[in-house]
Amino acid sequence: MQKLCLYNLEQAGLILLLPTGISLFNWTGGIDCLTQEAEGAFVPLSNDPMPDATREEYLDAQLGELCKPQQDKAQQTITPTLANDIDYVLQQVSSSDVIRVDRSRLAESSAGWIYVLAEGQGDFSQLQGFTDEVKAVLTWPNRYNS
Repeated sequence: MQKLCLYNLEQAGLILLLPTGISLFNWTGGIDCLTQEAEGAFVPLSNDPMPDATREEYLDAQLGELCKPQQDKAQQTITPTLANDIDYVLQQVSSSDVIRVDRSRLAESSAGWIYVLAEGQGDFSQLQGFTDEVKAVLTWPNRYNS
């Protein structure tokens, strides 16, 4: 299988879990610096806050802050409460797509690698032509997680 590296990723994006013959991999897990990979297609997500926003208001920075490890743990566990917080941030980003944390895969998710369900909505959807909900991985630059 061919592989694409996302280590130099500059923003959050989705890996749509589709049989493409291409595997994408990224550093994840905050300070644990794990490498995870999945077969699929990559779709960048909007990372543009309002013009006068600070760096902390960018999507990848918000996700990194939410998943920041606690002092006594190397890696933040993705709990249902944290999944709700991530869902809220994702709702603020897109007015045309619905992206939500896949509660059935919380145990497999970690900072920088969250399993999600995505559904295209409307004319400005990034998921044009997808008529059903798509399984995906939400990933972002690991450097903001530590």
